[in-house]
Amino acid sequence: HQGGTRWQISCDGREVEGRDGIDEAFERPVLELVPHTRTGERLLAVQLLREADVEPPEIDELTGGVVSKIHQSDDRTLILRIFIRGRDFKLLVSARHSLPRLHLTDRSYPNPPSPLRFCAFLRSRITNARIEGVAQTGFERIAVIELAKKDGEDIRKMRLVAELTGKSSNIILVDD
Repeated sequence: HQGGTRWQISCDGREVEGRDGIDEAFERPVLELVPHTRTGERLLAVQLLREADVEPPEIDELTGGVVSKIHQSDDRTLILRIFIRGRDFKLLVSARHSLPRLHLTDRSYPNPPSPLRFCAFLRSRITNARIEGVAQTGFERIAVIELAKKDGEDIRKMRLVAELTGKSSNIILVDD
């Protein structure tokens, strides 16, 4: 046992000698096919279908909220400040290639001195808009925030679509 080695494998590869000098059996794992896998696959598919439209509880909290402020910390990250029932929430929507995501956050992000063009555009369209719902269809990595804003006597409906798909991630505002 020189140089502080922890394990020594014998020539035939069947025994390992630990630091305490006791030999222990060392065998490769045995892999076998599982019989009747078709039944298991069907069961898994049924379970997945049941779970398809599950939304985290914090998403339900946003429905009915009002977008009070919009920040864009960099060219691919938006922070929507949402006011609902006397509380402020920050919803982070990131279309960064390395880590696309959408979640609530308490963290503060840097705000550039002058708003980026997309942020200025969103501020003009969705500030004071009411969130009517947040949805994700099945297991798609696309989230849709349904918005409604008074425009004089009319109510203007919009959707903020976050395509969180890696390299092709995008954030799009769509008029209905």
